[in-house]
Amino acid sequence: MTDGNFDAGSEFLQSFVAESQELLDQVEPCLIELQQSCEATGSVDKETLNSVFRLFHSMKGNASFLCLENTKNVAHEAEALLNLFREGKIELDSSHT
Repeated sequence: MTDGNFDAGSEFLQSFVAESQELLDQVEPCLIELQQSCEATGSVDKETLNSVFRLFHSMKGNASFLCLENTKNVAHEAEALLNLFREGKIELDSSHT
């Protein structure tokens, strides 16, 4: 049993796992691109940062639909951190990489 209302063999849960894997596969190169951009220019590509934010936002929404509270909470915290960078409240620099 998961922390939602679906058992491990649920078609919904299996779809969530597959889609989440795809999202994480997309996040990794974006994070590498952010690191390289920051190291090379001292600033962050805002479009890439927004892409990473949207990927975690999608994962959070999917987890919420399935009542997967732990996964939803982790994705929400990732969103909150990314939002601090997006709003300029935290500057991403080479000390963060």
